[in-house]
Amino acid sequence: MRYKKGFTLIELLVVVAIISLLSSIVFASLSGGRDKAKDANVKANLNNARTIAAFYYDTNGNYGPVTSVCAGVFFLSPSMSAINVSMFNATGTGDYCVSNSTNYAYGHALKTNSAFGWCVDSNGSSKQATTATLAALTSASPVCP
Repeated sequence: MRYKKGFTLIELLVVVAIISLLSSIVFASLSGGRDKAKDANVKANLNNARTIAAFYYDTNGNYGPVTSVCAGVFFLSPSMSAINVSMFNATGTGDYCVSNSTNYAYGHALKTNSAFGWCVDSNGSSKQATTATLAALTSASPVCP
């Protein structure tokens, strides 16, 4: 009697089940990594914004007035607009901007926890703050809380 060498249907199904289980575990762990990468994107963009702000101030001698809606001259410059679009796409939430002629504060919500955001200002601060405190920033004192 000759036996054919090969796998049985049960053996193949067991292998497929094991591979499916392992891949679901890997994909579940990667989703948190994507959110952290989006947070890192927000922080990097805000650090780039600080550099753009320094160049803007050197060129124009001020940051220009702005309310918390990010509609001032500095925040509407082409370089800053590109950063705003990039961060909005990363998190799906808006910005927090205030400035007066000599100081500014610029924040954005984080992806991993929308109750928190990242803030940079003209004093060199770069730190985490709650979105409630970012929303309460005023042009009278535009510094990160």
